[in-house]
Amino acid sequence: MSQIKANGIDIEYEEKGGRRDDTLILVRGLGTQLIDWPSSFVDSLVAGGFHVVCFDNRDVGLSQKFDGPGVPDLGVVMNGDEQLSYTLQDMADDVVGIMDTLEIDKAHVLGISMGGMIVQVLAATHGERLHSMMSVMSSSSRPGLPAASPEAMATLSAQPDPDGGDDGKDQLTAEGLEICGSPGYPQSLDERLAIARRRRERNYNPAGVARQFAAV
Repeated sequence: MSQIKANGIDIEYEEKGGRRDDTLILVRGLGTQLIDWPSSFVDSLVAGGFHVVCFDNRDVGLSQKFDGPGVPDLGVVMNGDEQLSYTLQDMADDVVGIMDTLEIDKAHVLGISMGGMIVQVLAATHGERLHSMMSVMSSSSRPGLPAASPEAMATLSAQPDPDGGDDGKDQLTAEGLEICGSPGYPQSLDERLAIARRRRERNYNPAGVARQFAAV
């Protein structure tokens, strides 16, 4: 993994495969990090002939943080009465910045959840830089589309027990992974706790997750 300057900020990224192959850029969802892409998935894409680029979105992982404005009041944000630290457009521009820095003229992009929203904005505003766009388990926020379940929505704002320490943080993340995970590919509690621990030990920045949520 390495850091580059992209769209004027520091972005942590990783690439696998040959630069001569078609590039596929993977864009993560809310609060998650590039390490959350299963290595078997990335390796299968490389074996299929892709040059794969994944990265930490701004404000999470090892990419640049935006701590100056503090934690947004999401209720105020929802009413449109608070200045955002950044928008999904800024995050889409980060992808273009990564492409520019790595000298990638055009790429395929795949985004999940918030990442799916980012790549939709990317396709709408920088379509000439894309071969294709795939938005997975995401939304365009068009009125009338099905909403997330109350249980899934609750995981986005849930807070760990302040007296629970690191174990409490990991337990909360593991519970969220179960609620939002695929019923066709269930993970054991031990697997989910291992994911949670790996995320936390690499970077734990709930304020950054809140700012990403405000952008969504």
